[in-house]
Amino acid sequence: MLDASPPSTLKLPARPWTAREIGPRVLLAVVAGLLHGGGWVYPGLWWSVWLGQAALLLLGLLCAPRGAFLLGSITGGIGIAISFAWAVEAMQATLDAHPILAVLIFSGLVLFEALGFGLFCAAVSVASRRGPWALWVAPCVWAAVEYWHPRIFPWMMGYSQLEVLPLLQIAELTGPTGIGFVMTAAVAGPAALLRGWLGPAEPAGRAGALGFALSTTALLAATLLFGLVRQDQSTRWAARQPRLNVALLQVNVTVMGSDAKLREMSLALDPRVDLICWPECAIGIYSEELTHFRDIDQTRRLSRDSRDSLEPAKALGRPLLAGGKLYRPDATEDGPYSMTAFLISPSQQILGRYKKRTLLPFGEYVPGQAYFPAIRQWATLREVLEAGTDPQPLVAEGGAKLGVLICYEDILPGNARETVAAGAEVLFSLIQGAAFKNPLTLKQHQRLAVLRAVENRRYFARCASTGETCVIDPTGRLIAELPPHTEGVLTADLALLRGRTCYNLIGDLFPWSCLFLSLAWYGRKWRMDNGQFLGNGVLADEKRGEGKVVCGAHRESAQTFKPGEAGVCSFQASPAIGYGDRRFSP
Repeated sequence: MLDASPPSTLKLPARPWTAREIGPRVLLAVVAGLLHGGGWVYPGLWWSVWLGQAALLLLGLLCAPRGAFLLGSITGGIGIAISFAWAVEAMQATLDAHPILAVLIFSGLVLFEALGFGLFCAAVSVASRRGPWALWVAPCVWAAVEYWHPRIFPWMMGYSQLEVLPLLQIAELTGPTGIGFVMTAAVAGPAALLRGWLGPAEPAGRAGALGFALSTTALLAATLLFGLVRQDQSTRWAARQPRLNVALLQVNVTVMGSDAKLREMSLALDPRVDLICWPECAIGIYSEELTHFRDIDQTRRLSRDSRDSLEPAKALGRPLLAGGKLYRPDATEDGPYSMTAFLISPSQQILGRYKKRTLLPFGEYVPGQAYFPAIRQWATLREVLEAGTDPQPLVAEGGAKLGVLICYEDILPGNARETVAAGAEVLFSLIQGAAFKNPLTLKQHQRLAVLRAVENRRYFARCASTGETCVIDPTGRLIAELPPHTEGVLTADLALLRGRTCYNLIGDLFPWSCLFLSLAWYGRKWRMDNGQFLGNGVLADEKRGEGKVVCGAHRESAQTFKPGEAGVCSFQASPAIGYGDRRFSP
């Protein structure tokens, strides 16, 4: 049996936990979960997420990998369950499920997503055995897990920090995973210091922990300084660009008479408004053959269940951007349909149409429905929806290029990035969330979408039927919003911006790089632990066979241990690791 543990590492106990150790560690896991969830449910508590992440890291430093995985999963389960507790009610409505079944489905999803926290915590435990400096792999693992671990609730730690604007600006380089990377690195320093000072008195380990903490502090300071500079530059740049005055109307489109209400509010708008925006599903269901709304008889013939939306832009005197549905001429009553945004000119010509490219799981389709069609009936989904493929912006008569997203799409970085790459100068999202009665659900949807403005340096206008309608500037600052579950009009001047950010150009290269570095580091560690190359030309070779164990850098100077003999083989691995030994026991 062999154990490699250089003296400079943070040593972990090999023995089972005692009763006195289990309680504090489980309590720490619970507190970490509460802190993570609290910062998401109560947006003003952004700082609690920092404390929760520090507690999660400390668990990894205190526990062996298996225990760290278990406790990290407990932390993740508590945090996610608190953050998305509203999903139980939503599943009852969407899937027509019994409350008990909805709770069971929700619990399964939470458990699966919590495994990402457990994997991260176990990875920290393994890395800590190589000393404090090895903890630089921890933020890489966190960024990789955030991006690669499949999830229904698209939560990332960066979305909890919207009140810390300087920190958000790094998203123009890395996307949302970069924020979680910096946060994890920043809290890893104090966690390593605490573990180093509470652990055995090892000067080398404490000096390493101090050096690591200083380096992570420098990263945080550099990130905040970059953010302050870019905030100022982006604000001054946007102030010099041409403007588009828009009116965003918030009306519950599921209520009878919403068509007339939207028209009434639009006709009363200030003449200086350049563009009127209505929510998703605000107008009717039209055939792809329809090219304008000037002939009411033709519109009636080429539409289905369009109520009063046969002339939606009549007499408005300016372009209208509104959500509806589109169907092919050969579509049946059940579809397929496309969730569509229509850009309609003052003369009622359809200037362009955008089809939703990413459908909402369980709300608009059920994963696996292509193989098990009957599952759609269980989910009470009658209509068949199909996704579009074209990210091209819609072009208004004045030349403004409008990048459109529909509902769920605005929480996915890729959709906004693609439409900006195609030339969009401003972003719009049309949303219909009347099925979600809990205001927290609407607030979380908004918070998941804010970073699209920073990632692409574009103004971002969200027009929602029940909330939250808002305008976000290119630095992620919320400059105006309407309360949820109210009717109202929000007007704002949006700068038309061009150019592409680093993130828009390279996409998710950062989390890919984090994944590669994590795999490379842990692969190297595995080779080291199995007698492979350690660095600086030193080879630790444990050879079992012919009744002996050989350990050493060179065969001629190797130490030999007979079967059943215990001993210690000392070696110098590398300057980064220092001196170490391999202990052999019969």
